[in-house]
Amino acid sequence: MATRKKTGDGGGARTLRNVVTTAAATETIIDIVSRLGLVDMVVGRLKSKIEETDVDDLFDEVADYLKRNPEVLVVSLGAVTVATGMLVWLNSRRESDASERGEVSIARVSSSTGRVRRTAAAGAGVGADD
Repeated sequence: MATRKKTGDGGGARTLRNVVTTAAATETIIDIVSRLGLVDMVVGRLKSKIEETDVDDLFDEVADYLKRNPEVLVVSLGAVTVATGMLVWLNSRRESDASERGEVSIARVSSSTGRVRRTAAAGAGVGADD
């Protein structure tokens, strides 16, 4: 006697999981909190929780954990190194692509935010006769 596998509602469960994941997105939660008027209560609780946290104790706990598990430190430093290398590589690639196209990257500092904003001016100052 041959037994057949039951083809349950696996697709339905997957769809339900996707809906729940989408519904619990950060933007959705923030939207619900703001629509219900709970912003003041949530912000107040977060503020009090942050004020209650002792930073020195937190650093001590992190240091103790890293002493017990040095592999976490090695993996973390490796991840930071790889991420930094990727940022440097992507930035140099962007600048080399801009120079191949004859664009000049101009760094401007925004007076309101103090951030550096790079803009590309096509052919500005490149090969121009004065």
